[in-house]
Amino acid sequence: MPWFYPGPGSGREPLPVSGGSRSWLRVLVAHAGKVVTHQQLLRAVWGDVYDEEARLLRVHISNLRSKLEPEPARPTCILTEPGVGSRLSFLGRPT
Repeated sequence: MPWFYPGPGSGREPLPVSGGSRSWLRVLVAHAGKVVTHQQLLRAVWGDVYDEEARLLRVHISNLRSKLEPEPARPTCILTEPGVGSRLSFLGRPT
């Protein structure tokens, strides 16, 4: 089942994510507007074995941004809280 977000024009467009990216997004959506620590994200998607793999998390968050953000280098939707974790902003609107 595709996920949707308000897009330009029609109001709803399918999210261009699948597979592993969808797992990361699902955790962020479940905690939308709140910071999810690196450890929480890793444990939620991969379990306890990978809870210290922050480098891998950065790669996956970057991949998500490249699919969802108009300008991935200047994110407005998936925000990083340095030294803490990531936060899903409601489509670029402050939360």
